[in-house]
Amino acid sequence: MRLKLFRSTGYASVFGPGETRMATHPGWVMLATSLWLALACNAPLGLALMQRAHPMDALAFGLLAGGLAAVLLGLLAWGNGLKLIVLLLLVAGAWAATWAWLRGPALPWQLAVTVPVLALLPWAWLRSVTVKRLSGARQLRVHLVALLLGTGACAGAWWLVSPGT
Repeated sequence: MRLKLFRSTGYASVFGPGETRMATHPGWVMLATSLWLALACNAPLGLALMQRAHPMDALAFGLLAGGLAAVLLGLLAWGNGLKLIVLLLLVAGAWAATWAWLRGPALPWQLAVTVPVLALLPWAWLRSVTVKRLSGARQLRVHLVALLLGTGACAGAWWLVSPGT
């Protein structure tokens, strides 16, 4: 009788095999994506460090890439669309990194090397992560924070490359 009462209350689902993992907050996914695009997909930063040149323009490019990613995620990545938008941003970032590294158009074989490393590797990790579902008000708060941080990063990039700095 006791077991039947326990199962009928709905508390038995706590012990299900798929629900034992902790879900990741969508804000952490947005932050990780923005940082990946700002650092790993930042070919100008890699070129500047290899040539021991002044890396301020490359840092500005990284801030701009990360900031634009945060703004786009804040605007478009609502609910179930988060992983799709992240995939599109990762592929675009890998393509842009290949273009910047080669300083011109990328060939298909070059994209076949860079896209799996820069886009599909983090995408494989993201597919294995369970993303927490938030209420409408909490999700709006997360997206507003992403928009504000992204806009701040873009303003910082503009400040780095503006004349007189």
